[in-house]
Amino acid sequence: MQTLLNIDDYRVDHIEISTNSDYKKSDVATVPFDINFDIKRNKDNPLAFLIPMSIQFNANGGISPSIEYHINLAITGYFSFLEGTSEEAVNKMIAPNGLSILYGVARGVVAQVTGNCKYGKYILPTLNFMEIIENKFKKLNSEKAPTPSKKKTSVPQKNKKAA
Repeated sequence: MQTLLNIDDYRVDHIEISTNSDYKKSDVATVPFDINFDIKRNKDNPLAFLIPMSIQFNANGGISPSIEYHINLAITGYFSFLEGTSEEAVNKMIAPNGLSILYGVARGVVAQVTGNCKYGKYILPTLNFMEIIENKFKKLNSEKAPTPSKKKTSVPQKNKKAA
C-alpha cells in the first residue's frame, strides 16, 4: 500500500559537526536545541512541497557540557502527495509528517558522520514536532498581530439602493 505523502528526495545543504571540548559524561543531559523550518508549496504542482529545515544542537551560545558534539545542519526535503489527495489531508499531514520524515533523515546523517568521531555515534533525540509546529505558528501569529490603535476610525457605509 502506497502512502499519501512521499519523500521524493533530500539534500544536505550545510553540515557542521565538531566535538565538544568541554564534554563531561553525565547521567542527565540537557540538550539546548533550535529547529527552524519552512513549508513551501510548488506553484505549478499543488501536491508538491519543499521543506527546508535547520537543526542546531549544542550550538550558538546554548552549549551544554553534557552533550558530546556541536551540531549545525541544514537539510531540504522534497515531498509529494499522491494524485487525488484531498486538500484537507494535505493541510493536515504536510507539517507534522513532512518534518518528522525529514528529521529522521537528518538523524541518520548525523549518526553516520559522528560514528567516525571521537565520542562515537550520536543519535539526535526524539522531538515533539506537534509542539514545535504549534510554537512556530504562535510566534508567527504574534508577529503578524496588529497592534491596537487608539485612533477611532469610521467605517464607510454601503449605499442602500432601492429595488
